[in-house]
Order: sequence, then structure tokens, then C-alpha cells
Amino acid sequence: MAQAFAENCRNKNYTKEFLINKEKFENEVKQRANTDVPEKPESMDMPSKILNEEFTYSELVSAVAQCKNSTSPGEDDITYEMLKHLPKGSLEVILKFYNRIWEAGTLPKAWKHAIVLPFIKPGKDPSNADSYRPIALTSALCKVMERMITNRLNWYLEKNKLLNPMQTGFRKNKSTLDHIMRLQSDIQNSINHGQYTAGVFLDFSKAYDMIWKNGLMHKISKLNISGNMYNFINDFLSERKIQVKVGDSLSDTQELENGTPQGSVISPFAISYYDK
Repeated sequence: MAQAFAENCRNKNYTKEFLINKEKFENEVKQRANTDVPEKPESMDMPSKILNEEFTYSELVSAVAQCKNSTSPGEDDITYEMLKHLPKGSLEVILKFYNRIWEAGTLPKAWKHAIVLPFIKPGKDPSNADSYRPIALTSALCKVMERMITNRLNWYLEKNKLLNPMQTGFRKNKSTLDHIMRLQSDIQNSINHGQYTAGVFLDFSKAYDMIWKNGLMHKISKLNISGNMYNFINDFLSERKIQVKVGDSLSDTQELENGTPQGSVISPFAISYYDK
């Protein structure tokens, strides 16, 4: 099953045309990287500077409070409940640890190793690995930091109106109900005027599994996101590994070529950037 999930993330799943364009783009990026002068922090605008500042104690406390209880921990067995009961001194130590990672732009390798639980999709063949939805269990410590980063990203994107106004998923004071009401209103208006309403609904297969990291990072840079924020997301999506757990048994470790983990706090935002 682990091999099947890893296969879902392979480059071979892309079309031939996409692979040609992908290789061309990545070669151009490498050439630019060898000649371009790195942007100095002083040249960042104010929102970008705020985006890359050290995290504060209040941001950490807010992120911990947002975490839901009774969720499964990662491989380290650290739960959100444990973090919520830590005294201020211990949280301050964790905050220093987060800020060191933030400045270095390199995550602990254990944070990029996920234990995947397979859940059967309704009405699907249980003997087929594609019939299961993989949910990745990662470190709660990592997900708290992801939450702090996501909160900043959300502030930055909303402040600068960088998200499509029709995007309602994973946004404050918005939900899928907005689209349902909009569709209902369009249908009713058409009926009132003797017209028809045609709806087209798309389901992107393997949306999380097949995110092309370099393409995503290019889109993120176009949003003027750089520095610590850019480096964290880039490393977060690099060299990710999984093991599938069924009962008490663990599979061999598999490395993922593409994608972002389902169940991760920051993954829905990655999907939003990629589809933009």
C-alpha cells in the first residue's frame, strides 16, 4: 500500500507535454539561480518584512489554542493536549526552537516523515489500494509551527487581496455554503427569466499527491513571498517520506517525488496557490 501511495506521487503520472514544460522551466530556474543576485531583506516591502519576522509568544499561544484535542499524534507520540498543558517557560523554549528553524529554513528530518493511515472510501473495492484515502500523521510540534505560518500567510494574502474572491475554502467567514447559495440564486434567477443554468463540477484527481513543488514555489514567489516564509515552505515540501500503518504493522519507508501531505495544516493553502 505504501508503494501504491508513493506511485501516486511519481513524475510519470504527468503528461508527456507537462514533463517537457516542467524540465524546460526547471532548467531556466537553475540558469537564473547561477546569475541572479539574491534579493536583500532591506528591499522587502513592509508586509513582506512582517511575514518574515521572528515568531512571538502570543502567536505561539494562539496557534496552540487553535489545535483540536483528541487528534492522533505523529511518530513522536506528542499530542496537542501535552502542549496545551505546558507552562510558560516550556513554551518559551519551544518558541526559541521554532525561531531557530525559521531563521535556518531547514526542518528536522523527523518532521518530514509521516505515518499514513489508509481509510477506505465509501463503496470502493477494499482490495484496491486506490480505494483508500491516505491521512498523514505528522508531528504535533511541526503542525503548531505550520499553524503559526498559516496564520501569517492568511493575514498576508487577505490584506493584499491575493486570493480569488470566489475562493471560499479555508478562509475566515467563508465556506462552501457561499457557493451553494450563489448557485441557488443563479438557478432561481434563470427560472424567473425562462432561462437555463448549466453547472460544471470538476474533481481534480490526486490533487494533494501531484502538486509540482517547483511550480508551486514559482507561484509563491510571484506573490512577493520570499525570505524565511519561502524557505520554510520549500523545505517542508522537499524530501518527504511516508510509512503506512495498518494495525500495529509499519511498511517500508517510501520517498515522495511530489505532493503535500493530506492532514497537514498548510496543505490546503498550497492547493490554493497551485490552482491559482
